[in-house]
Amino acid sequence: MTVRKKISGIVCLAMCLLMLFPFLAPVSAGAENEIDKLMVKTSASPVALMVVQGLTASTSTTGTYISAYNWYDTGGEVIEGTFGTGDAQIIIELSAQEGYVFSENLSVYLNNEAVEFTVDDTRTKVRLTKVYTPMLWQPTIIKNPKGEKVIEGERAGFTASANYANEYKWTLKGPNGESLSADKITGQFPTCSVRGDGTGNFVLHGIPLEMDGWKVVCTFTGPGGSVTSKGATINVEPKPTPTPDPTPTPTSTPQPTPTPSPSASPEDAKKEDDKTQNEEEEHVHQFSDKWYTNSRYHWHKCSCGQVSDKEEHVFKWETVKKANKKGPGLEKGVCEVCGYETTKEIEYKPTVKDHAGLKIIKIIIVVVIIVIIACIAVFGIQVAKANRYKSKHSRKK
Repeated sequence: MTVRKKISGIVCLAMCLLMLFPFLAPVSAGAENEIDKLMVKTSASPVALMVVQGLTASTSTTGTYISAYNWYDTGGEVIEGTFGTGDAQIIIELSAQEGYVFSENLSVYLNNEAVEFTVDDTRTKVRLTKVYTPMLWQPTIIKNPKGEKVIEGERAGFTASANYANEYKWTLKGPNGESLSADKITGQFPTCSVRGDGTGNFVLHGIPLEMDGWKVVCTFTGPGGSVTSKGATINVEPKPTPTPDPTPTPTSTPQPTPTPSPSASPEDAKKEDDKTQNEEEEHVHQFSDKWYTNSRYHWHKCSCGQVSDKEEHVFKWETVKKANKKGPGLEKGVCEVCGYETTKEIEYKPTVKDHAGLKIIKIIIVVVIIVIIACIAVFGIQVAKANRYKSKHSRKK
């Protein structure tokens, strides 16, 4: 065999091995899987007296998910309940999904504004921070009190609520422009007593006929100002006139009656009347701002057990881990109303693209094998020819 033929065979085998190398070499995260720009947003900016749990965060950057999210005050304590008027710092931690890393030239934006951030040594976790001064909004009325129609001497209850308010003040307005704060009502209407000033529920007891046409209003005050509700009119009707009993007809000689049992003392009678009155009073619900949840619903609850605003969760889903051939993926859902979190698995479903890619790989492997076999065959034929040629010349000699 000549040197030229040997070199041709070696080159052919080398080319075959080079064609196989991309399929044999391990796959690593390449430049196309490096994240250069990280976009994060919150559902709203903090407002004084806003419920912290109702404010959510999300990312639209492919290959990332939020792994931790909290608000802190200036002392480094987690803010629970509602925002105050002092500065609040948001800290969000994000992780890269499998196959992705954060670039060394990474830029991070929160609500389209560049923010400070740190990246860990593995370049798979990012921690961003930003300090906000909560906005001061004027209270927004959610519920105005409704008018009541009562009989003289009865009671009436009124309910009102507002967002971004931490103070409730009830006032009585007269038809001629008079105005009485809750603590002055008894002075003008001695038979009337007041309960609930300073809360969302206001009750008047022993309403006199003179209060007919007066209106009840509630003024809500918060860090951003004050606002007054619509007036709820009190319509008072006089007690019905008792119907006189008809003239009694003569009766036969009365039979002796049994000795009456001793009557209760005046103090006991008064206690019994107070107890009956309390039992007859209508309970006014006071629903908490806190959300109660289960896997399907969220609601507000009164101390008596009554619930309000019960609705199904409104989830916003984001992929935490993509499904692949090795196993199912994972999605994280956050309710946009109450902040309830849950997760669910994502089933891996091969796409047409996956099948097409697999088919192409198989075709390439078959072609490479055929080329290798062809090269070996050509090499074998050349070797056989060379041996015959040597054998023929050796016999001649």
